[in-house]
Amino acid sequence: MVEDWISQANARQRQGRAGRVKPGICFRLYTRYRFEKLMRPYQVPEMLRMPLVELCLQIKLLSLGYIKPFLSMALEPPKIEAMDSAMSLLYEVGALEGDEELTPLGYHLAKLPVDVLIGKMMVYGAIFGCLSPILSVSAFLSYKSPFVYPKDERQNVERAKLTLLNDKQHGPGDGNDIDRQSDHLLMMIAYKRWETIFNEKGPKAAQQFCGSYFLSSSVMFMIREMRIQFGTLLADIGLITLPKFNQVCCLFLLSIVYEVGWVTKTPRVLHLAGTPHKPGAMLAEMVALQSNGTYDHVPLPCDKTIFGLDYGDSHGCQDRDPTKDRWGTERS
Repeated sequence: MVEDWISQANARQRQGRAGRVKPGICFRLYTRYRFEKLMRPYQVPEMLRMPLVELCLQIKLLSLGYIKPFLSMALEPPKIEAMDSAMSLLYEVGALEGDEELTPLGYHLAKLPVDVLIGKMMVYGAIFGCLSPILSVSAFLSYKSPFVYPKDERQNVERAKLTLLNDKQHGPGDGNDIDRQSDHLLMMIAYKRWETIFNEKGPKAAQQFCGSYFLSSSVMFMIREMRIQFGTLLADIGLITLPKFNQVCCLFLLSIVYEVGWVTKTPRVLHLAGTPHKPGAMLAEMVALQSNGTYDHVPLPCDKTIFGLDYGDSHGCQDRDPTKDRWGTERS
């Protein structure tokens, strides 16, 4: 968020609040010169000061035609450069293809009120069965870092970070240098440790943990709420079942978390020909895997998705019998 001065119209509107019920006084903490000479008469339209990515997705979701002609009909249309930048990002992440056609991935991203890159990471996390750590990373990226830096304590903060990353009981466990270079994994581990202590020992112990590792307790609680919100959003579009979205072993799926973080910038969406467009089938089309990816034989658990999937032949994916578990054994 960038702080900016309000407009003259905003100031007059706020002045009206002071006398809405009875006569009042409005105190303004700026000079008359600033109000009359420096403040804008009216607020700049949101379309001209905010990224257009989400707006472009909504235009395609509602089948309102091509993006540029539609936005050009606005009273104060955005610049062509801003439109091109938004469309370029949507093509890059795989939300659009061809002649501004909305992909299955783009359809789901349009349903998620988050940044498209974070939204794609959450979708991949749901598909790969590593959603719990991905929700933590997504929440931190959407909010802010949980670490605080008291005066003259920077070295101690960095030392605390290394301690978290090198903790073999809760962290990656192999001590790779690449693990110690990842802020995302650090956030994931920090939240997992905090959540475990909070659930098992209570808020006082969680507060002590935050103090020991220079973490902001208020930020951790906010991340907790954001994880719930993100999980609810994914459940609303049919990608997960709420009671199960956080029942994932972070340690076992750590390598897949790496992969999800990388592939979200280079999508390849697999389309299942002849599949009807219903919620389950749409998820099947969302299995975006690199054709030469590292994890081309990772089994997708049926109980982690609404639509059970397995890797088929060279033509793509095949449906899995919902009466069987992930390994093909009859369910009891």
